[in-house]
Parts: sequence; C-alpha cells; structure tokens
Amino acid sequence: MSPPAFGLLPGQFMIKTYLKGNLITARDGGGHNRDALITSATTVGPNEKFQLTTSQPSFTIISTAGGDFVTAVDGGGATAAAAAFDTTGANLTDFVLFRMAGPRGDGVYTIQTWGENFVTALGGGGRTTEAFHTDGFHADTWEFFYVLKTGDLGDGYNYVIRPAGTGFVPGQGNNPRFISATGGGGRITDAMTSSTSAHANEIFTVEKQPNGTHALRTASRNLVTAVGNGGIAHPTSSSDTLHTDATLIQAWEQFNIEERSPGLYGIQTGSGFWIGMDPQFKTFSTRIDPPENAGSIGYTALFEFMMVIP
Repeated sequence: MSPPAFGLLPGQFMIKTYLKGNLITARDGGGHNRDALITSATTVGPNEKFQLTTSQPSFTIISTAGGDFVTAVDGGGATAAAAAFDTTGANLTDFVLFRMAGPRGDGVYTIQTWGENFVTALGGGGRTTEAFHTDGFHADTWEFFYVLKTGDLGDGYNYVIRPAGTGFVPGQGNNPRFISATGGGGRITDAMTSSTSAHANEIFTVEKQPNGTHALRTASRNLVTAVGNGGIAHPTSSSDTLHTDATLIQAWEQFNIEERSPGLYGIQTGSGFWIGMDPQFKTFSTRIDPPENAGSIGYTALFEFMMVIP
C-alpha cells in the first residue's frame, strides 16, 4: 500500500540540533509570539513532539502538541532571534510552509522558510531565549538538524534507520551509521551491514501488517528475513542472521517494531528475540533480550527511524 502523496504524516517527530543534540521545544506547547521555539531540552516531553503535514508541491507544515502552526515570521529573514517564530496561529498562511529536506547522506536535514531562508539554531542549540534566526542563505552546521520519528511508523513510508548513539556526538565529532542492505537487497550471504552514508541501499519501506507487525522492504523491493525466525547469536560462515532475498511476507519477514522510549525503537523477531548490531556495526545478532541490555555485550539494539520526507 502506498501512503497518500500529501497530508498528515503518521505519529509525531522530534527535531534535534546537529551540533549539541538539543531538542527543539515549542514553549508551553504553543501560543507564543516571542521565543516560541527554544533549544534547551535534552529529554523528550510533549512539547518536544511535533506533527508534520506535507503540502503541495514540496512543503511541510509543522504543528505543536497544542495544535498551533509554527509560523516563520514574515516568511523568514528574521534577525531578531526572539521573534523568528510564532506559535499563536491556527490559520494556514504561506508563512507556515517550510521546505524540510532530508535525510541527506550524513543523516541531517535542513529546514527552509517560505522565503527560502535556512533556519539557524544559534550556538548550535542549548538556548532558552533567542534560539533561532531565519535569515540564512547557506546551510552549515548551525543549520543542520536531525528529524527523528516517534510514535506510529505508518504504512508504506520510507525510512533511514540508524543505531542509537551514532551521528554527531558532541565532543566526539561525526560518526554516522545506517543499517544497509548490501547491494540493495536480494542476498543470502553478507546481506545486511551498516554504512557511513545514507543512499538507496540504506532506505527501507516499512509495511504495516494486519497483525500489527511490520515488514521491511529494501531498495530492490525484496524483504528482510530473520533466518530461522530469529534467535541466532552470531552469523556463521554459511549463513547470516538476516537475508534479503524474500519476495513474499511470511512469518520470518514480520517484525514487531516497538518504541521502547521516545524515538528509540527495538526490532523484535518472531522468536521473541531482538535484533542488535555488533560493536563494529558490521553484523547482526537476532538473539538480544531485552534490547536495553545489548550494551552489556557491546551491541546496539535500539534504533532511530528517520523518515524520508515525501
């Protein structure tokens, strides 16, 4: 099933600044015309979650938890940081339209206003007042954001999936990692690994099943299979834990993708065990239980889903 071309996207989204990893907050959930958006949060609450609606031909509307539209004052170009955004409006105008592009190869997004200015997180984030400008015409690190999924993944949407804790880490630099289907799929050996850049092989279509599970379809339109329905600790010389050659969704192609905490998802196989990546992000185990304990053996079993904005 293909998702609608335009309209409200499923679930909600969190927007993090690239350099410091702070979350964008709609102050008080909306209703402000000064310092309406701030960047001081490090934990997720209702005011750090936004709804996104795609609009013709290539715009995105951002709404707060309180249902207010995020408006770029005067359509962008603001140098008065406290007055860059407004969240008091409930009416659709051109100034609520943004161009949200991403994720690009390193996983970041840019956000442009109606006037084609870039949104800038001043200082890279971490501000309780005067957090944004909207006067930029070039995108650099202050104009980079991570847009992370929370809640319902929907049916038929495309995602880049990255192991939690990768990407830009303050004080450590940029270390992007993305789950990758080797060759775009169609393999039974060395079928799945990770990549340091996100392109076609790193995009998966999430297809919701009638029983609430999800299938993961690769760029070649093949499906990810948990060999033996999961429960394999390590790959062997003759078989991987995951294949990508299936064309029909059966039991081994169905996964319970569960949000374990805001924006962090576990991927559970039919056996009840969870998928995890080794410390070098090269191979997969399908015998992790629970995903939060994967760190005790150096594995990562929590993942962030980054929607390819339609």
